[in-house]
Amino acid sequence: MNETNQTNICKDIEILLDLSPTCFVRIPRPNFTDCDKALSIYRLILVNCYIEKLFYPIAAILVIIGTILNLFSLYCFLKMNKRNSQNVYLSVLSLTDTINLQVNFTIPLLRKIDKIDDMFDDSYILCRAVGFLTEFFLIFPTWIVVLLTLERLICILLPLKCYSLYTHKRAKISIFILALTVICLCLYRFFDLKGIDQVNVFSIAACDDK
Repeated sequence: MNETNQTNICKDIEILLDLSPTCFVRIPRPNFTDCDKALSIYRLILVNCYIEKLFYPIAAILVIIGTILNLFSLYCFLKMNKRNSQNVYLSVLSLTDTINLQVNFTIPLLRKIDKIDDMFDDSYILCRAVGFLTEFFLIFPTWIVVLLTLERLICILLPLKCYSLYTHKRAKISIFILALTVICLCLYRFFDLKGIDQVNVFSIAACDDK
């Protein structure tokens, strides 16, 4: 009876492999004795395969929509007649979010193409530079929001001093200091493989330690 069940399980796995051969490239077929344990694993692989087929096109569409909307926001902020410190922060935020989409989404999507992925694997400087930019644009926009929130808080607490404390020039200085600080924090990516972007949905391998 057990042998019959094992045979049926192995047949189920063969059906899975035959129905979706592209999902099981380079995955060996299990031995007869391994079928019982392998069936659930192969089912998970198949589910992951179909999720990937949906995920990457949806991610690409969201990147395109996000890029267009961010650039439109940037255009609107730059064209405003009354430009204050808040507009400066929002303009920089729109720009950095646009770059963030390209660095953290477009590049990983392109690296699913073998030739492009090989370029990163073969170029030590390119791979490390992208790692640096990835981490920078994950951190920098977040702290732009913090600066903007802090400004709004002070304007609520000290409304009479708000316009004197937060000028167009001071906003630019704050952003410049923030950018330098984040750059210094992210420089380690040129010397260390590990960073906050290594755990991501795209499963991009870290740079080779050459």
